Amino acid sequence: MRNIFLFFLLLTSLPSFAQNVGPIKPRCSSENYYSGPSSNAPSSQFENWMTTKKIQQQKRLRSTAVQEDETRYRVPVVFHIIHRPGEQIGEGSNISTAQILSQLDVINEDYQRTNADANLTRPEFQDVASSLNIEFVLAKQDPFGNPTTGITRVNGLRNNWGDPSGNSSLDAELKSYSYWPSEDYLNIWVAPLRDGILGYASWPETDIGGVGTPSAPLQDGVVINFIACGSIAKGNFPDIDPDYDLGRTLTHEIGHFFGLLHVSGAGGCNSDDFCTDTPPQSRQTQGDCANFGANPPFSCGTEDMYENYMDYTFDACMNAFTHDQATRAHIVLENSPRRASLLDSHGLVDPDFEENAISLGAILSPEVIANSDRTSLKVVLRNFGENQVTSVNIHLGFGSFKADLATEVNIASKSADTLAFKLTQLPEQSELFTVTVDSVNHQPNTALILAEKKQQLTANSATASLPYLHAFDNPFINSDGWQVPNFEGAQWVSKKQEDESFVAALEEQSVSSQYLISPLLPLDGAPSDSLTLTFQTAVTPENSSFMPQFSVLISEPENENLLHLKTFTDNDFENTTGKSYKKHYIDLTPFRNQAIRLVLDGQNNSSSSLLMKNLRIQPVGINRLLQLNESQFTISPSGGDEPMFRLTTKGSHPAVYDLVYELPQTANVALRIVSIDGRQVFSKILEGVLHGSCSLPTQGYASGIYLLQINSPQHHEVKRFFIP
Repeated sequence: MRNIFLFFLLLTSLPSFAQNVGPIKPRCSSENYYSGPSSNAPSSQFENWMTTKKIQQQKRLRSTAVQEDETRYRVPVVFHIIHRPGEQIGEGSNISTAQILSQLDVINEDYQRTNADANLTRPEFQDVASSLNIEFVLAKQDPFGNPTTGITRVNGLRNNWGDPSGNSSLDAELKSYSYWPSEDYLNIWVAPLRDGILGYASWPETDIGGVGTPSAPLQDGVVINFIACGSIAKGNFPDIDPDYDLGRTLTHEIGHFFGLLHVSGAGGCNSDDFCTDTPPQSRQTQGDCANFGANPPFSCGTEDMYENYMDYTFDACMNAFTHDQATRAHIVLENSPRRASLLDSHGLVDPDFEENAISLGAILSPEVIANSDRTSLKVVLRNFGENQVTSVNIHLGFGSFKADLATEVNIASKSADTLAFKLTQLPEQSELFTVTVDSVNHQPNTALILAEKKQQLTANSATASLPYLHAFDNPFINSDGWQVPNFEGAQWVSKKQEDESFVAALEEQSVSSQYLISPLLPLDGAPSDSLTLTFQTAVTPENSSFMPQFSVLISEPENENLLHLKTFTDNDFENTTGKSYKKHYIDLTPFRNQAIRLVLDGQNNSSSSLLMKNLRIQPVGINRLLQLNESQFTISPSGGDEPMFRLTTKGSHPAVYDLVYELPQTANVALRIVSIDGRQVFSKILEGVLHGSCSLPTQGYASGIYLLQINSPQHHEVKRFFIP
């Protein structure tokens, strides 16, 4: 096909609808996902990257005389079954293991062209039909090195999930129930999806900073409707949709995950899927190919390749990829960071470790921000070896700062421990912070799983005082102790308005995790028992289809881990276009006896700019603040009518978590803690509460990720937390 821009089709992390004709379901929602709120990778940039990598690959193959199809790529997968509340295994959306395994067989057959219907590829396309030589392997060990079946099951709080292109928070909520690191596993979420959606996938990133990074790591993977998961040719699965009953929906969506477009591109004969061996095609082919008879679809001067897995026909019609599609997928697998790392994942390896083997389980602190004069390094170490570990050496790197920390420990085989160190004289900068466990018991570390962690870190020592107001009316965003880390990608900027004033702006097409960090704010001098953070936002221009989003987090110097306060998305910015600003309120009362930093984490993949001004800390509670006269505090008495729930921890070991809550009116709140495999481990009802906190009984829990499900009148949410 001819190379044309796919500006509106491509590259982001939210789904896409095909035109729905009659009762036919929209097979793929990846285009809407690509063009939705998380989009930030213009197709021209991605395709330029793809062309460059293709030329490099051809040179390499010529120089080594290796044929491209000789390489077998092995990818670890984990199926996360997010089912309706109370369903047992094999019931409804909690599909059986046999149904999952039938789906695994289908994608292995389709990607290796061993599918039984490969002979049904029409003669005119037989020469271009190709294997992608990709083998999908159920993960053999989980992120913590424990043996696993590669299948997790979690009770969801919803009966079904909608189109995330219209509400990106739904996508994040769904995936928060169960997630394994996307650099090590292909996450496949199976859930009940409404509106006829069959599935969607996230697009691959490039290895060029700021280009082609459409999905945050926590949302990277594939989502599929349970009614399209599995094959009736391999078992009796009565809930599968009869038109999409051979498992080809997942084959199609994984194609997007590896950088393949629909064969019709964005639609129209001048569009493109950037594969020369697929015919130009004006639109997706819908429906049952058995109805085509002697007159198959014909467009753009040639017959349409409706049997291609990247078209829209029913499952029984699909049976082939092409050579150029294989080339694209291989380039992505070899060069896209979160795709290439799958090939070396410990998930492919049985958990069989040598004598001395320490894994770096997590960096608990610092996370994003650190005090340059004194900060705490806290890491979780897991002993997967046979020997008891009595000493380790940890190497640190932070720009020009290098350090080796040797310490005595006592970690039994198959056990874990948390180590803490004090770091001083960190340089005031934003750099990649690297922690490596390079020796165990004075011998090289032989862990098969990653013993190194990297994260972006900003170190500074700026301090402010109360009462606090920062208007952002300054031509420099890095002013008055505020700091934008110099990470790759678009940033928060200071933007001049028509009245010559300045505001903070998160410009369009920003990649994930754009941080704006405050100076240290000592709240222990507050003249009140209550504190409220207020600020104003607007979105411009007003013709954007999607809205930006950002979260407010805090960093506490005592434990230096980030605590999430609130995320603002679509509805929070309604009617705030142009010059109309909306005020937001967040309770800071639980932190009134300590010092904090505010961390504003923005993500703006829309075509609008997010504007912010007049951030202040008020010495009064939210409910009271809303009742006060506007002139008294120069703030609008609106908003603040949703309950607030915040999970806090001091980072102690064993971990202790507190749930802080503030409701607009007295109500009952139901709490439920479930493990990552869906087992309920705790439940409680808080009766007639308004504001306060309660401790969660987490002592004695096994190490791992847990979900706290919160239900209050007309509100529910899920918070994920980790027990080291």
